[in-house]
Amino acid sequence: MSDATVKWKCKFWSTWNEEAHQQWAEAHARQGLKLSGIACMGLLNRFETAAPEERAIRWDYPPQLTGREHYRQLYRDAGWELVGTAIGWHCWSKAVEPGKPSELFTDSESKRRRYRVVMLPMAVVAAANIPILGVLVSSWPVYVEQGLAGTAATAIAACAIATASLLYGTLRLWQRIQSS
Repeated sequence: MSDATVKWKCKFWSTWNEEAHQQWAEAHARQGLKLSGIACMGLLNRFETAAPEERAIRWDYPPQLTGREHYRQLYRDAGWELVGTAIGWHCWSKAVEPGKPSELFTDSESKRRRYRVVMLPMAVVAAANIPILGVLVSSWPVYVEQGLAGTAATAIAACAIATASLLYGTLRLWQRIQSS
């Protein structure tokens, strides 16, 4: 394939709202750009020009590190193509066929189980960040005394933003579990 038929696009998405990325990539497929690869933790998306079509794009986070090939083969057998992986997430693509399901998970229990698999590590990391944030904040006078206030402020802000994002994501996934 020549370089003229490949386009890279950036799209920020979050683990608690992967539908935003899915809908964005599906809209590109309808415009003749087929998602063919991902990079940079799923933020960079490689598209190839193709005939416009209805395509389902779905992200999944498998619950286990072992048995990946069996997991992938199940999806391939169901007609899904692996677009790529990013930090444990798998991006799948499939041409939409009328009357056939275009979802990876069609029952409520499977959806809840998937959200729990994503939510648990997020909640653990958020909880682990809270004492780190506490230590950073309580050490502020030491940083100021040593002339490191700017560095400390940056570290505190980064830790606070990461912790808040993880807590928000945990809450959003909890809400999705409850509504499934």
